[in-house]
Amino acid sequence: IPVFREFAGTLTGDEAFPNLRLIAVGGETIYDTDVDLYRKYFGAGCVFIDRYGLTETETVSIYFIDDRSRIEEARVPIGHASEEYEILVLNDYGEPVDQGETGEIAIRSRYLSLGYWRLPELTQARFLSDSEDPRARIFLTGDLGRTDDAGRTVVLGHKDAKVNIRGYLVETSEIEGALLRADQILAAAVAMKGERPEDQR
Repeated sequence: IPVFREFAGTLTGDEAFPNLRLIAVGGETIYDTDVDLYRKYFGAGCVFIDRYGLTETETVSIYFIDDRSRIEEARVPIGHASEEYEILVLNDYGEPVDQGETGEIAIRSRYLSLGYWRLPELTQARFLSDSEDPRARIFLTGDLGRTDDAGRTVVLGHKDAKVNIRGYLVETSEIEGALLRADQILAAAVAMKGERPEDQR
């Protein structure tokens, strides 16, 4: 998606892409402002898709957007899981959370990576057995998410993106999303600075 934003930022509106039928992006959260860029510069015959997947899972879901799609929140959902995958949202105890509640996104499938090369502890921590299907496993992605009213998964950022500053839990990806809604900003990365608690900002 950063490449798409960078490219769209160079367009003037005079360009034409009559043969372009598909723009596929992924790698990080898509925002409503990205959909606005797609609609502004590309024709009605072009489809914008968000692919959600990881190295350990391949592509888990594909969310299709066209000129008629309604985007109602700042963050665009990743949609529903593809065949052979199931997207779960779990709490810290590995239990499913209620719709709308935040938890860690996990992927249940028979078709996951075997694990991490020569890292058995990390493999054991991230790849869990599935009590419902002995041939399937559950992969903990490290991404936070929730399920919206339509049953689609919305990615809220990475678990590591939460920082605690002077007693306040701050979601850095939320700040990045707000920055990206400014016309002059093409990409954003937010990080906490300061070693001592009183210096953190």
